[in-house]
Amino acid sequence: MGSWERFFGGMYDNERRCYLRVSKLKEAARMPKVLDALLKELKVPGKSSVLRSLSDDDKFDAIVKQLKHESESTTGYWHKSAHGEILAGSIWRCNAIGNNLVLRDMFSNVRRECDLLNPVGKWLRRQGLEAHAEIPMGRKRTDVVGYRPPRLGGLLSPTLVAVELKNEMKEMERAIDQMTSYADYAHCVYLACTPAMAAEYLEAHADARGVKHWDSEVLDRKLKKLGFGLLLIEGSEISEYRKPRENQVPKKNIDEVRSMFSPKTLVHDR
Repeated sequence: MGSWERFFGGMYDNERRCYLRVSKLKEAARMPKVLDALLKELKVPGKSSVLRSLSDDDKFDAIVKQLKHESESTTGYWHKSAHGEILAGSIWRCNAIGNNLVLRDMFSNVRRECDLLNPVGKWLRRQGLEAHAEIPMGRKRTDVVGYRPPRLGGLLSPTLVAVELKNEMKEMERAIDQMTSYADYAHCVYLACTPAMAAEYLEAHADARGVKHWDSEVLDRKLKKLGFGLLLIEGSEISEYRKPRENQVPKKNIDEVRSMFSPKTLVHDR
């Protein structure tokens, strides 16, 4: 068994490292362009000419050895990070690979926040909810609200789901803070973003003043503490990466949100 098979042997395709699907990470680890870029990004010891002449399997073996070193280095950027996390995070940070391959193909980056609306609308409808855009909740305006009316003659209560779309790092922290007010109006609250946006959040935290190491769980911990779920958007596909806490919502707040719905707020397929 080669080093590639051993490295990925305990991982399932739908697991994620740095929010990247393991299936895509496996594909990337087979690409010569990615391997050459990782040799530089991780500062794998050896002369460049010698490293470039190695077979792809030997390159990956050298990279894996460096991942172990990076994880064990007490002063290093990747201290105590899992090896798969370092591999995926290094791909994310590696400019030499090329933005199209990393951002678009691997981490499913989109140019505009509005590009996230249609996939979220479809996801909500698959859950049996109507999807409405730009709905006020108290003093804040929610990007998307899912609504399921009462059923079985009122035996099953109505359901409201608030989804905040984010595609800009400068708005991420403010958005998470303002989402706390949604819990008074929605039974479930989600942050929805691409794997690229989630990875950028990890990188921004690791590069912040006073932070010494990469922390793969910083976003997860924050969302868990606040009771928010996380939807990861990859083109037309959405994965529920983290389930939200269920909130108790007063009837008057439900009625207030419902009063904002109209045919104009409905999200339709595009």
